[in-house]
Amino acid sequence: MGDDPLSSQLSTARENLRSAGRLLLYPTPERVAECDALLRTTSSMLEDFQPVLQELTDEGKQKLRGPAGSLRREIARLRVLLDGALSLFSGWWAVSSETAKSYDECGRPVSYLDDQQKISVKG
Repeated sequence: MGDDPLSSQLSTARENLRSAGRLLLYPTPERVAECDALLRTTSSMLEDFQPVLQELTDEGKQKLRGPAGSLRREIARLRVLLDGALSLFSGWWAVSSETAKSYDECGRPVSYLDDQQKISVKG
């Protein structure tokens, strides 16, 4: 990568994404919020990088091919981790909302079946 500031910027972005990925290995609401902050910072950094990238010569773009490939791989890895965190929290929400439906506002269990819908077997 060398001392090239653009390579350094890509490397910093990749490290930010790697840190965000580590947070998502064991997602909690706090870790997801921390991940969000890292992703916002990285996104801004990459947006600032775009105009500079368009000014590069073919040789300059070639030098960035390796660091850009590493960044792409880290983005793909992070996408999988984000999908996993989303599934975890979506599942948790579904289970907790179904559980909450089983109780009234005072915390007493609610019977969904009235007496006419209940089946009784007598021997």
